[in-house]
Parts: sequence; structure tokens; C-alpha cells
Amino acid sequence: MASELPPAIEKYQRILQADPRSRIFVELARALLDAGEAGRALEVCERGLEHHPDSVQARVVAAKALLALGRGDEALERFEQAVAADPASPYPYDLAGEALVQAGLGARALPLLDRATALHPGDARLRRWFEEARAAAEAEEVFTPHPAEPEPPTAPTPAPAAEPAVEPERAAQPAEPEPGPRAGERPRSPPVLTPAPPATAATPPPRVPPPRPPALRRAPPPPEPSTLLSLIPDLPGAAPRPEASPAPVPLPAPRLDDTRSGTFTLPGTFTLPSRSSAQEEAAAREAEEAAQTYEHELRAKLLAEQAARPSFWRRHALALVAAALAVMAGAGAATYLTVRAHRRAAEARASAGDARKGLARDTAGALRAASGVLALVRTRAPDDLEAAALAAEVDGLLAHDFGDAEARARAGQLLGAGRAGASTAAVRYLVAERGDERAAAEALLQAAAAPGATPLSAALAGELFLARRAPDRARPLLEQAALAQPPMLRAVAALGDLEAQRGDLEAALDRYEAVLRVHATHPRAALGVAEVRLRQGRELPRALASLEAVEADRDSPPALADRLRFDLALARLLALAGRTNDAVTRLTAAAAREPADPRVAAAQAEVLARAGELDRALRAAEGAARLAPGELAYRELLARLQLERGLYRQLLASTADAPTRALRLDRGRARLALGEPEAARTELEATRRDGKTTPEAAAWMALAELASGRQKQAAAIVSALLAAPSPHPVALLARARLDLSEGRLAAAEQGLRAALDRDPELADARCDLGRVLRARNRLTESRELLEQAVARSPHHAPSRVELGRTLLLVGDAPGAVRELGAALAEQPDHREGLVALSQAELASGHADAARRAGDRAVQLDPRSGAAALADGQAAAAQGDAATARRQLGRAVSLLGKSREGLEARRALAGLGAKKKPRR
Repeated sequence: MASELPPAIEKYQRILQADPRSRIFVELARALLDAGEAGRALEVCERGLEHHPDSVQARVVAAKALLALGRGDEALERFEQAVAADPASPYPYDLAGEALVQAGLGARALPLLDRATALHPGDARLRRWFEEARAAAEAEEVFTPHPAEPEPPTAPTPAPAAEPAVEPERAAQPAEPEPGPRAGERPRSPPVLTPAPPATAATPPPRVPPPRPPALRRAPPPPEPSTLLSLIPDLPGAAPRPEASPAPVPLPAPRLDDTRSGTFTLPGTFTLPSRSSAQEEAAAREAEEAAQTYEHELRAKLLAEQAARPSFWRRHALALVAAALAVMAGAGAATYLTVRAHRRAAEARASAGDARKGLARDTAGALRAASGVLALVRTRAPDDLEAAALAAEVDGLLAHDFGDAEARARAGQLLGAGRAGASTAAVRYLVAERGDERAAAEALLQAAAAPGATPLSAALAGELFLARRAPDRARPLLEQAALAQPPMLRAVAALGDLEAQRGDLEAALDRYEAVLRVHATHPRAALGVAEVRLRQGRELPRALASLEAVEADRDSPPALADRLRFDLALARLLALAGRTNDAVTRLTAAAAREPADPRVAAAQAEVLARAGELDRALRAAEGAARLAPGELAYRELLARLQLERGLYRQLLASTADAPTRALRLDRGRARLALGEPEAARTELEATRRDGKTTPEAAAWMALAELASGRQKQAAAIVSALLAAPSPHPVALLARARLDLSEGRLAAAEQGLRAALDRDPELADARCDLGRVLRARNRLTESRELLEQAVARSPHHAPSRVELGRTLLLVGDAPGAVRELGAALAEQPDHREGLVALSQAELASGHADAARRAGDRAVQLDPRSGAAALADGQAAAAQGDAATARRQLGRAVSLLGKSREGLEARRALAGLGAKKKPRR
């Protein structure tokens, strides 16, 4: 079951899922094999070898998995492939031999281990596996029956002249076996006097291993074929000889190539040609007795001489043997140590390469893995300066980026011992205490400019220059680190930050996505993509998914310095996705961690504003501006929210010393909303820099000119703006208002819809479109559109006023009063709203409320014909004929022949008709 697998397997699987090219697949396969999942281990190895075909360890693990699956032939092929991948190293031979011998395949491993011991004669482990494999092979031959082999043809031997008769009891006695030859000696050929077996010999005996001779002192070698000594009787006390030699037994010729045993059997006796008379036999017996006596005397003499005068070699045999053994042991030990040193050096180089890749990835998981590998390397090779310097860099990054106190201590120890090498300045900067950071940073910048600087030093120095707004000095250092082998991913991501600072967002995306192709959950690259997408307003769901994947990866948390940026970007994306509660929760937690950071308050303001909670958003923005009074971005945020909230007077008061274009633009919009087009024009003119202004400011300038009655100036500005390939949405709004003022309702509608397509949040365009639809007598569409506008921008007073007017026309006077009252609660001096409210109250039968609204409208704008008309109608409803006549007469003169002017004439005429009956 997957739930029963060790935790390490889940960790390795997550790492491999995030980076399919990671070499961690070897560890995953080994862990699966240890857990009994041989099939899955083989599958992991197969996939990993597609990316790393030179991995010896992967082939060995795959072969072990095949052995566990009972596929020995395939396993042997994999071991051969592993050896072929690194033929000069004993390492694959060692692993293959151990696995095959332990799996009971020693005989099949013998050819492989034979080559291994020939290539690496001093490797004790290989020698041990070879001996075990050979023993297994011998055992297999001993207990496996072999078919009878035909005897090799031999030259015919002439038969002897005659053979003596053999007595039955003597013929039945077996010949005594002679002791086998000593180790290293070739077996002696049979005596030349022994007759060869006849051509019609029986089938040779079966091949069975001969019994081992007893461990006795070896006798002197047999005599030459003259056999004088063989005729001498044995010494007294020796085993009695038979009276006559037994008849020879036909034996097969000895096999010199028999490798199953170190000995073979030679015929032990021979016979001389017989004589025909009894005298000759008696003479032979006497001669034999004399020869035995002579042999006894001769052997005694030789033994006495040897005991009296031992040779130099015999006197010092033990010492010489011990010396030889010592020399052999020393040579073997030296060879073993040399091979082991080479193997460890190779393993150290491979481990250092893996650790360098982890440093290049610079994620928490990769750095911790690299630190563990380097700790093992330094244990095996404590004098390896390169591994020590690399360990200092890795532990320094863990301390600086992720607050690892133990890593800080380790890096400090290496730094204090002077073992950080060329990375000394970088490591000192990474572990610098408060108060020493500036000096350490300056030292790092100097060290990075020197020849031989490490990639990490260059990357850190480039980041420092980038933070100091010096991109020209940052770029060459970051590119140097990005082009290293392996490339520093943090440097590539920092180049993306540089491009984003320059405003080249597409180039920034290219850099970030290059990092994500290598490491899909690299936090800095994913964060950079999210910030660019927020600025572009494109592919926001994809950016959100990327950040959530980073957060789900426990091995890729954002660095401490990027944690707040990460939370802010993720909160904004969550808010845009409609998950406002999640965004607010995240920002609340961030504010608890960083209560004095204005960025958190600013992000809270943006999220709350998008959720429609403008009052809370304003408080958060005020907090950000208070925490950083010198940061103009927070003042601009506050002004933008005040504008959206309709707090125009407060905006003007808080930005009286507006030093930026954005603040001047907001002040101009506020003046225009308050009905002060001339003051708005002045504010917008202040946005010019070197005689030029922004397209947005120019578009609002056109609207101010139009509100002031200067249509030609407005039209000239709009024409220039629309000549651009991608006109600003406010320029489209200005063109639509020009069309609306000239009565081109269809063109106005088309222009307003185009503006909304470009900017759905442009409340003025939505409000004007509702007005145009009402003017075109499409009241239902107008009502739906304006209701949407109010829902999107509940504090935009003009939208509520236009909705109230539409509701009044469709016969919903109470609804009109409600919307108009809400608009005037936001903006009490809205003249058009007061006029519409007067009309709605009058339609609802509230003449007094209508009169109050009309009087207020006339007071605010005495030259407004619409206000005079509404006030006159309300006075007439109250029965105040004099005031009604006066206000309606003013309306007729101010409105002329317009639709409202005709309505004023009808009202004035009706007022006169009513008075005549009373006279």
C-alpha cells in the first residue's frame, strides 16, 4: 500500500514530480527496492535513464530490481551495461559481483569478476566476490553429473611378451594411492615401464572427484624407471610390503586439464618381465631383499645428513614465509588504499557535482540535500578544500534565505577556519550580523569584480546593485552567474526582475519562464511571473495556480526576503479570482507578522477596494501613507480610493502639495466631478513634463474643455488621441460625449461600448451609455445597464442619478427617489441629482420635498434651466403661482427650443390657463 511506504519515498516522489530530470530518481528507485516494490523501482530507473543514460547507479539498481523479479538474464545484461558505462572504475564491478553472488548466481558472475580482478588486482572486495563465485561454480560442478567423455586417442603400445599368473587374493587387493602433487607442481607422467591399457579397454570410470589425500608429510619422490631403490625393502617399522607386486590394473591416462581437483591418480606399481624358471624367480626375490636392505641404509644415511646440516632455506623458512606474506599484504593494502582513494575521489567529485546543482537551484529542499551530501563528502575527505568552500556557500544561503540557525553555525565555523576559499566574501555577507551587513556587502561587491569570483558571488553582487537601482552594474554580474555551469537560477530570475524594472515585461517573462522550465516551483520565478501578469492584467488564473503550486511544495518555500512579496501577490490574485475572504485572511496573517510594513496595509486597501469595501480600504490606505509618509505611491493609492469613493473635497485637501503626475491627474478628475471644469483644466495642465503629457491626462483635458463649452478644443485633442494605434479608453469616452453633444446617438453608443471593452471598470463610460440608451428610448436596456453600473461602483453618484432618471421614466417614482437620495448622500451638491430628485418627489406626490430639492438646485446653479424648470413645477404644485411663473419663465429663456424648453413653455401656459377661471 502506498500509505505503508517510508516517508522518504513520498519526498523523493514530490521532488521527481517537480523536476523529472532530477537525479533523485536513483534514491527513489533504491528506496522502492528496499520496500519490496521491485517493479516500481525498475520503472523509475527506466524513466530516469532516459534523462541520465550515463548513470551507473541507476543501471545497478535496475539490475537488482530485475534480480528481485526473477529475471536473471536481463539483470546480467544490465550489470554488463553498468560496467561498460565506467569500465575504468571497480565500483560497478563491486556492486554487480555482490548482487549476483548474494542472489545465488555466482557461477554466472564468474566471467565478469574474472575480468574485474584482472583489471583491479588490488581490490580486496572484488577478490572476495571472485573467490565466492569460484567456490559456487566448483560446488555446482561437483554436484552436477557430467556425461562420460571419450578418451583421447593414444598411440598403440605393443603388448608385453608375457604376464605372470596372478593369485586371486592378491589380484583383489587394490593398489595403494600415491599422494597427489604439491600445489603448483605439474603431475608427473606415469612410469615408462607401466604398460598402456589395451585397445579394447572398458569404458572409463565415471567422473567423480577423487578423495583428498590425508594431510601427511610428503614422501620423497619416486625413483627413476631404473627402480633400484624400489627393489630395496622398507625400513624397519614401515608397513610390510606384499611378497610380490600385484598384477597391473588398466587405468586411463591422467587428465592434465582436470580443474575439478588439484590431484590425479597415477599407477602405483609395475612389473618386470617374468622368467621361465624357478631359479630366476628365487634370484629375483634375493635381489629384491638386497635392494630393500640397500635402500634402508641409503635412506637412513640421507636423513642423518639432512638433520645434521639443514639448509639456509630450511633454517629461515618461517621467517621468509612471514616476510613474503608481509610484503604481499603490504602490496595488497597499498593497492587497496590506492583504489579506495581513487574511488572516494571519484565519488567525492560526483557528490560535489550534485551539490553544486543543488546550490544552483537555490530552493530550500535543494540546498538542504546539497548540505547533507557535502557533509558526507567532508567526512570521507576532510581535506577537500573545494567541498568545504561549496559547503560554506550552501549553508550560508540556507542561513540567509531561510533562517536556518544550524546552517549559519556551520558556515561560520568554515569561515572562521579559513576554508571558504573564493567564496569568503559571499559567505561573510550571507551570515553577517546586524550592523555588519553594509560593510559585508561592500566587500562582496569588490570581491565579485575580481577575477575568479564564484557564480554565487556574482549573483549576490548583481542582486545588491539591482536593489540599489543600478541595473547597468547589475546586468553583467547576473549574466555571468546565469551563464555558469550549472546556471544559477536565482541570477536568471534576478535578470527577470531587472527587465521588469525597465518596463520590458515580455523580456521579464522570458527570463522567469526559463527558470520554471528547469524547476516548476521555483518561488522567485513564479512570483515574478505573477507580478508581471498583475501589471498586464492577463493570464491571472494561470499565475494564481503557479503560486499555489509553490505554496504546496514544502521544499520550495519563498525566501524570507520574498515572503511578503509572495503573500501580497497571492492575495491580489485571490481577490481578482473572487476569493476575497482568502485574500483578506492571508493579508491579516501578513500584517500580524509585519505590522509596521506599509506594503501590507496597501495590499489590504487594494483587496478591500476590489471587494467593494471602500471605507475599510480607505482606512488601510491611510495607514500605509502614515507608515511611510515619504512614499508617494501610498499617497497616490489613497487619492485613487478617495476619488472612487467620491470624497473629492478630502482628496483635494490631502493632495494640496501634489508633486506627481498621478496626483495632479486625480485632482483634475475630482475638480471635474465637482463641476469645476476650469479648475480641472489647470490641474491637468500641471501634468505636463517637457511640454508633453500622458494620453490619459490629455483625454480628461478634452472632457474638461467639453464641460467648459469649448467643443473645438476638445475635438482637436480627441482627434490627436484617436490617431494612436491603441487609444486610451478615456479618449473613446471623450469622443462619445462629443457625439452625444452633437446628437449623434448611434456613434456615441458605439464609442462608449468600445471604451467599456477596453476598460470595464470605467464608470463614466457605463453611466453615459445608460444615458444614451435612455435617450434612444431603450429604457429596459438603460435600466439594466445602470443597475450594473451602480452595483460595480456604488459610490459613483452620476450612475445613481442616471438610474433614478430612468426609473422615473419607467414609472418607478419611489425607486427613483431611493436612488437619487443615495446619490445625494454621497455628493450633496450634485446639481443634476437635485433636479432629478425634485422631479421624482413631485411624481411621488411630495410637493414640499420637490420644492426643497428645486430651491437647492437653483441656489447651486442659478443659470441652470433644468433647475429653474424643476423648481417652477414644484412651486406650481404647492400653489405658489408667482414663484412658479418666475422660475418657468427663466427656464424658457435658458432652455430655448430644446425638449426641456418646450416642456417649460407648456408648464407656463398651463399655469396661466388655471388662473383664468379663478378670475
